[in-house]
Amino acid sequence: MLLQACGTSRSRSLVPFVTLAIETGARFGVIRTLQWGRVDFDNRCVRWGKDKTASGTGRIIPLNQRAMAALTFWATHFPEREREHYVFPTERYGPLETSFAPRHTT
Repeated sequence: MLLQACGTSRSRSLVPFVTLAIETGARFGVIRTLQWGRVDFDNRCVRWGKDKTASGTGRIIPLNQRAMAALTFWATHFPEREREHYVFPTERYGPLETSFAPRHTT
């Protein structure tokens, strides 16, 4: 039900973001600052960056089928992504905007 509700949002990143949070147990700030270079599609894992706890920083987390599918789908929206780009860049959307315009800031 939560993911269904997320699917009704104007934010296209909400479903993959929340899916990754549910499936990995990662905190908001850790997912928000995740960069594509930390996602290993071949080995189906992600290496987290800076975390609140020392033991959390640099952890390698295997991705289950649902998390992997969400990240694989989300990656198709960024064919020109670079390793240093954020997986979930800032979105600009509002009542008058009709297009998705990611900003790649590091």
